[in-house]
Amino acid sequence: MVKHEGYAKAYTFHKLVTAAGTPEKLVEHSEPCAQIKMKALRTNTGYIEYGFDGVETIIGRGEELIPKEFTVIPIDNVEKVWIDSTVNGDGVRVVVMV
Repeated sequence: MVKHEGYAKAYTFHKLVTAAGTPEKLVEHSEPCAQIKMKALRTNTGYIEYGFDGVETIIGRGEELIPKEFTVIPIDNVEKVWIDSTVNGDGVRVVVMV
């Protein structure tokens, strides 16, 4: 388990986008949290788009991450975050802080 000061626990996972241009939830079930840190994989050849529903995550509408770039999102549930990519198989590493 990863230690992050100020949080009871933290865990990590990777999420790869199966089909570029089709937004996907980070997880398919409820996972309460305090915040997440999401980093675009260094091996990505395109960019990641993220948002908080499937519509705003469509390429060109959400927030963008280039390879190795990260963001911290204060949010109460991981299930609320969606990602998409410009290239099949690109993805993110996610650290969830609870």
